[in-house]
Amino acid sequence: MNMKTVRHPIESACWSVDDDPAAQSFADWDYLLKALGTAANCRIDCDNPFVNAFPGDHYRVLAGLIYNLDRSQGPLKLVDIGTHLGTSARTMLDFSDEKDKVITFDVNDWLDYPTTYLTKEDFSSGRLTQHLKDLQEPQVFASFYKLLCEADFIM
Repeated sequence: MNMKTVRHPIESACWSVDDDPAAQSFADWDYLLKALGTAANCRIDCDNPFVNAFPGDHYRVLAGLIYNLDRSQGPLKLVDIGTHLGTSARTMLDFSDEKDKVITFDVNDWLDYPTTYLTKEDFSSGRLTQHLKDLQEPQVFASFYKLLCEADFIM
């Protein structure tokens, strides 16, 4: 194989799910197929150079998953752990309902980065909240346990 044609190789490990009972009884194939259909046909309005790569990067798949979530029980709580530049949070905001809430966690403020895909308006709208907390700390995790358990989606 000519390695010059590979844009961004990533090492991975794969395990068989043939004997995993959870994989054998998965009931949400229709949701996943709809999400992948959305991902294949959507474009994310963001300057991140990898955000619209498909299937190379995960943001369009995330867009499809968020867009196709069931909202019949009301607005959703979407959690993004590791805000960093805000690309996942941006995708969640752009592909969710205007009543859905996006809650992010990071040890660094989104404004600490020279490049960010979030805006002050995202926060002032009330749809986006960032917690500057480290969920690896047991007491911090415990303080957000209820929110995490009630989340409709965790990235």
